[in-house]
Amino acid sequence: QSRSSSRWLAENLEEMDRSVKQMQKLIEDGESLSKFHRPELTAHIEDFYHLYQSLAERYDHLTGELQKNVPSDIPLQGSGNTKSGFAQGSPLLTPDRKMGLHNTSCQATSSTSGGSSNFSLKEGAELSSPSSSDSESEFSNSSVKIHRDAPINMDGKELTEEANETYEELLGRVIQYEDKLRVLNLSLQLSEEEVARLKSELHSQIESAKRDVNIKEADLEMERRQVFELQNYVRELETRLSESNFEIERLMKELEGTHQLQGQLKLAQDDVTTLNAKLDYERMQVLKFQERIAKVETNLSDRNNEVAELKIALSDAEEKFTLDKAQLQSEMFCLLEKQALLDARLKEWELQGKALEDKIRQCETEKMEITGLHEAQERGMQSEINQLKVEVCERDNRIEALNKIMDSLKLKYDMLMAEKDEINAKVNTLMAEARSRDNHIGQIEEHSRKLHMEHAELIAASESSRKLVDELRFRVKELENEVDRQRMVILDAAEEKREAIRQLCFSLEHYRSGYQELRQAFLGYKRPAVMAA
Repeated sequence: QSRSSSRWLAENLEEMDRSVKQMQKLIEDGESLSKFHRPELTAHIEDFYHLYQSLAERYDHLTGELQKNVPSDIPLQGSGNTKSGFAQGSPLLTPDRKMGLHNTSCQATSSTSGGSSNFSLKEGAELSSPSSSDSESEFSNSSVKIHRDAPINMDGKELTEEANETYEELLGRVIQYEDKLRVLNLSLQLSEEEVARLKSELHSQIESAKRDVNIKEADLEMERRQVFELQNYVRELETRLSESNFEIERLMKELEGTHQLQGQLKLAQDDVTTLNAKLDYERMQVLKFQERIAKVETNLSDRNNEVAELKIALSDAEEKFTLDKAQLQSEMFCLLEKQALLDARLKEWELQGKALEDKIRQCETEKMEITGLHEAQERGMQSEINQLKVEVCERDNRIEALNKIMDSLKLKYDMLMAEKDEINAKVNTLMAEARSRDNHIGQIEEHSRKLHMEHAELIAASESSRKLVDELRFRVKELENEVDRQRMVILDAAEEKREAIRQLCFSLEHYRSGYQELRQAFLGYKRPAVMAA
C-alpha cells in the first residue's frame, strides 16, 4: 500500500509540475488575457486546483490511518503482585514492600513529568493531545516497574552489572524514540493545519483572480465595442456632413438663380450647426474612451509585473524545498543507522536472555538438589536447624544488598528524569524555532506544494519509526514476561524454604513437648523413690 501511495503521489506531482510550467509559459508570453489563451489558462488553473485538492485529501486519509495505527499508550502493569507472607518473620524491609511504600510517589513523579512535557509542547505549538500525555505517564510507570523488578532477578540469578546497564540503555532508547514519535505527530498536526490554511487562501485567491480577470475582460470588451460604435457613428456623421456641404453648395448655386429657396437654406445651415455640435461631442467621447483604454493597458502591465514577482517567489520556494528535502533525507539516513544499532543491541540482549535461561535451568537443578538435601537432612534435625539459621542470616544479608541496589536504582531513575526534563526544554526551543520558520514560510502563496512533499516524507519517516517502536515494545513485553516468570520461580523457592522452616519449627515444638513430658515423667518417677528413701 505504501508503494502504491508513493507511485500515485509521484504521478500527481509530475502532472502538477507540468501544469505549473505551462501556466508559467503562458504568463511569460504575455498573451494570457487574450480570447485565444484565456480558456487554456483557466483550464490549467482548474486542473492545478483539482490536483492540489486530491493531494490534500490523500494526505488527510494517510494521516488518519497513521493515527489509527500508532498505539497511544503502553499497558501498565501493577506493582502489588508480591505475596504478603514473603516478609513474615524477617526484621528487615524487603524490596517489594519498600517499593510498595514508594509506589504512589513514583507514579506521581512520572505523571508530573509527562504532564509538564505535554504542557510545554502545548505552549510551543498551541496543540495538545490527552492520549499522548496518558501514554507518557503510563510508559513512565511501566519504566518504574521494570526498574523495580529488574534488581530482584539480577540478584536472584546473579546477573552482572553490565547486563543491567545494557537493559537501561535499551529502555532509554525506547523512551527517546517515543518522544521523537510524539514530536513528529505534533509537527504533522501543525503541517496539516498549515496546509488547510494555505489551501483555503489559494482557493480564495484563485477565485478572486478569476473574477478580476473576467471583469477586466468584460469591461475591455465593452469599451472596445463602444469605441467601435462611436467610430462608426463618427464616420456616418462625417458622410452626412459631406452630404450637407454638398447640398449647401448646390443650394447656394440655386440661390443665385432664385430667392425662393432661402428658407430651405436656413434650415440646412441649422442642420449643419447641429451636426457640427454632435460631431464635436462624439470626438470628445472618443478621446475619453481612448484614455480609459490606456488606463486598462497600464493595469494589465501591472498585473504582468505581479505575475513576474510571483514567479520569482515560486523559484525561491522551490530552491528552499530542495534544501529541506536534502536535510530530511540526511535525517532519515541517521534514523536508519540508529535502527541498525538498536538491532545489534537487541541481538546482544537476546544472547543475554539465553544466558538467563541457562541460569534458570541451573537454578532448577539446584532446587532439585536442595529437595534431596531436605530428604537427607530429616535424619539430623539439629544440624538442619543450624543450617537454616545460616540461610536466614544469608537471606537477611541479601535483603540488605537488594535494598542498597534499589536505592542506587532510584538515584539513577532521578537522574534520568532530570535528563528527560532537559530534553523537554530542548524540544521546546526547537519547536519555537520551527514555529518562527513556519511563520516566515507562510508568507509565500505557492509554498503549499513544498509543504505537501515535506509532509509525505515525514509520514514515511514516522511510519518507519512507528514500526521500530512497535518491535521494541513487543521485545520489552517479552522481557517483562520473562522477568515475571523468573520472579515467580524465586518466590516459589522462597515459599518452599519458609514451609521447610515451618515444618522444622513444628518438629522442634513436638520434640520439646515430648522432652517436657519425659522430664515430667522422670521427675514423677524420681520423687517417690526419694520419698521412699
